[in-house]
Amino acid sequence: MQVITLDEFGEDRFIRLLTELTTSVKDKNRDWFPILLKNYKKYAEWFFAIDDNNEFAAFSTIQEFYTGCYRVLTRHYVVDKHRRSNLLAYRKPVTQFENHHLSPASYIIQRQLEYLNGNFNTIFISFEHINRSRVTVNMSRKLEVNTGLKWLVGDSMYLTCADHTSQSCWQNICYSGNEPILDKISRQEWIKRYGK
Repeated sequence: MQVITLDEFGEDRFIRLLTELTTSVKDKNRDWFPILLKNYKKYAEWFFAIDDNNEFAAFSTIQEFYTGCYRVLTRHYVVDKHRRSNLLAYRKPVTQFENHHLSPASYIIQRQLEYLNGNFNTIFISFEHINRSRVTVNMSRKLEVNTGLKWLVGDSMYLTCADHTSQSCWQNICYSGNEPILDKISRQEWIKRYGK
């Protein structure tokens, strides 16, 4: 699998892809695509995984939160045939084999780290909803294997978008480097506000 940037993938091709996904995708993130059609240029760079059959497999981007702090693998989308849902089982730890499996995200994160070239104090990945804590732990372990960096799991729910009242904006994170300087609430407070 190779990973290319937006210039290599083609901006017109990306617009066509987002337009198609707006109507064809039925998963919980389907509301991303109309928004991305309007604001995809605000992100630092887009990365596209292309499989061995030269077909599109996944994309994601990097979002700068503040100087030296980046959310990586954000707006990550994977076509169905490349998804490995067992890696993201909510309450099941991943196996050693799964930690070493190179998914589209594994290839993309490596390319994103090359792009950042060590010019960061903090990188992090976030997952929406309180019940994704196991997913976050699984991802941190996989990332350690795939990147060679130490990844830690945040002990709170972190504010990853502007709406303090939205449960979707308070997310689980795993990070490398310094803990992100973001507003946070305890898991107990999240459950008190929004329920399980």
